[in-house]
Amino acid sequence: MKKYQWFEEKVLQRYLKESYQDYQSWFETEYSEKIVSVEYNPKGLDRYPDLFGILKSGKRIPIEVEWTTNKFDHDASVIENEDGCIAVLENNIPLFPLKQLVLDREKFKKWFIKNSAEIHDETVDSRVSKKVNSKRPPKLWFYYNTESIMTNRPQTLKAETFGVPFVFRQLKKFKDIRKNDLICFIGPFKGYGKTGGRVTLDVFLKNKKMICNEMTLHKITSDCYYSESKIWDYETKAISPEKIKNYPHRFKFDTNEIASIKDIKINSLTLPSKTTMHKLPYQIFWEGKPEILVDLISMGKLHKRK
Repeated sequence: MKKYQWFEEKVLQRYLKESYQDYQSWFETEYSEKIVSVEYNPKGLDRYPDLFGILKSGKRIPIEVEWTTNKFDHDASVIENEDGCIAVLENNIPLFPLKQLVLDREKFKKWFIKNSAEIHDETVDSRVSKKVNSKRPPKLWFYYNTESIMTNRPQTLKAETFGVPFVFRQLKKFKDIRKNDLICFIGPFKGYGKTGGRVTLDVFLKNKKMICNEMTLHKITSDCYYSESKIWDYETKAISPEKIKNYPHRFKFDTNEIASIKDIKINSLTLPSKTTMHKLPYQIFWEGKPEILVDLISMGKLHKRK
């Protein structure tokens, strides 16, 4: 019976990217130092070399991933000149002139089984779902501005790009973002409470002094995509840098504001809007209703930026 290759090399690339720590001893032997991270080629997933490894010293080495050594058919000087390596599942050319990291088949198998559902969803979404759902009406999204997001605003506006951490609890919804959707950045709130926003709905509704600092409405100019290229400087105690990966889930947006509103009096909103605002600091990101947007605009002041 003929054997078929049922999934692409990109799966093996992702395995090494997420499991490089399993091969620390190999990198310490070959490079005399630890490897601290692996990233995709910033020029794209189909560009040569596939990956770049970052060593503890900061040295950046190219890594090309192949199923077997004899599948390598690129310009070897790109790897050799930068002291890089190839990573293979089977070394079938033992005297190959480049450094070879031979990946563990059993570890790869366990990783694949563990991540198979996610790999399935991402594959189906990229091949089928976008085509099926490509004609859906534009959506309105709301995102709560935390203090850290406001700190990163200059980089966000300069890059015309917004992103969320690698581990993000609303990621499935976030990946539904499409070109021509609208994004409403809102907050932070003033006078929310001493507990950082974690108050009951009853306490929230009784607060007559609470104000939403600002709200801006923008048009999204790209579908959601993945990239680890450096845009933001960040500091956080809640999420480790390894899980942030410079906010890799991203979308592009038009920095020219459709609307800019400030000093929105929360207590003046309708009950449905106030209930939604109460959930905002918990949910961070969600699909909004147009009537809530109208309510927010009507209860705030137009903000003309200089």
